[in-house]
Formats: sequence, C-alpha cells, structure tokens
Amino acid sequence: MLKQQQERLREQQRGLDKRAKALDLREVSVRNREVNAEEFFYARELCLDAREEDNNRREAEVTRREKAAYDRDAGIFHRIKEAGLREEQVYRREMAVLDREQFSGVSSPDITSSVEITPFPETECEVVESQGIVCMDGPESRYNRSFQGTGRSRSSPPDEHRIVAVHGAADVRRALFGSGHDDSRERSW
Repeated sequence: MLKQQQERLREQQRGLDKRAKALDLREVSVRNREVNAEEFFYARELCLDAREEDNNRREAEVTRREKAAYDRDAGIFHRIKEAGLREEQVYRREMAVLDREQFSGVSSPDITSSVEITPFPETECEVVESQGIVCMDGPESRYNRSFQGTGRSRSSPPDEHRIVAVHGAADVRRALFGSGHDDSRERSW
C-alpha cells in the first residue's frame, strides 16, 4: 500500500510537472505573442511616422510649388495687364493721330521733317456705298505724301487695318481689291 501511495504521488508529481511545463509553454507563448505584438506595433508606428514625415515633406513641396505657381501667375497677369494698358494707350494715340490727320491735315507727330506733297495727275475715285468718295491715288491723298529726311516714307499703299480705321468702312477692301475680293472671310475690326 505504501508502494501504491508512492506510485500515486509520483504520478501526481509527473502530472503537476506536465501541467507546469504546459503552463510554462503557454506563458512563453503568451510572452512571445506580447513581444511580437509590441514589435509589430512598434514597427507599425515607425512605418506610420515615416509615412507622416513623407507626407509632411510632400505637402511642404506642394505648398512651395503652389506658391511659386501663384507668384508666376501673378507676374504673368501683371505683364498681361501692363501689355493691355500699353496696347490701349497705343490705340488711343493712333486714333488721335488719325483724327488729326483726317480732319486737320496734320501729319503724324513722330515725323519731324518737312512735308513735301508730290503732284500726281488726277485719278478716278471710286464711290463706295454710303462711305463717300475714296481716292487712294489723288494728289490730296495722305498716302502719296513723301516725307524727306530721317522720317519714314508713305509712298507705298497702307495696310488694310489703317484704311478701315481712317475711313471707317470694311467696304474699303472692295475699293482696294475690286469686286473680285473674297468677302467671305471678312472680319469686324
């Protein structure tokens, strides 16, 4: 009976040892899982920090590029505005010069030399509908004045824009180019 009790105690001891080993293994497993979880979360935090840093860098770069683009656009807008103002000033000066030339016979202000009107034989003038008489080759035509000195020469026919601006008619094209001129591409100036 003593032997049986000793045997039972040994079996209980073995069972306790097995349980202790199983508990040890479970404890090690839990500890490993905790360590793994901590390492996982630490690695995850490092990854998130790196992504956040990268996003901050990218955001700073995008902000810098947006500011540069805004400054460039503002500069371009300013240049466009200045060009528009200059164009308007030039247009007003041209119109003033044309008005003075048309109504008072004064030549352009940029011409400082004397004006010599060369005589031309009388030519036929064409009558343009509702525009009056258009004489491009007559002796009084402002396109036939020769300007002496360092100034410019107006002996060549003027461009179409100037004719329209002076005479106020798109029909001048017909007077210049004849009835065969293609009016299908006619623009409004």
